[in-house]
Amino acid sequence: MTKYGVTILSVLQEENAEKPSTSMTIPQMMERMPREKRKSYPTIYRHLLEMADLGYVKPGLDDGAAATYYITPNGKRFIDSQN
Repeated sequence: MTKYGVTILSVLQEENAEKPSTSMTIPQMMERMPREKRKSYPTIYRHLLEMADLGYVKPGLDDGAAATYYITPNGKRFIDSQN
């Protein structure tokens, strides 16, 4: 897990992306990050895949052609332990 992964999880939690129907696309996540913390789409995607392997995020419902992601209870526990 990286600091940037914590940033992504924080955005998902702050935006209440906690179930498939409220999941967020990568561009939506990027919009809600502070400008100085934004990274490229592929970088965010790679982090999301790593966090999915850890059980911190899951794929949500597709938004048109875009994949979405939401934070899991394990991800919320991880974020809470970092504060």
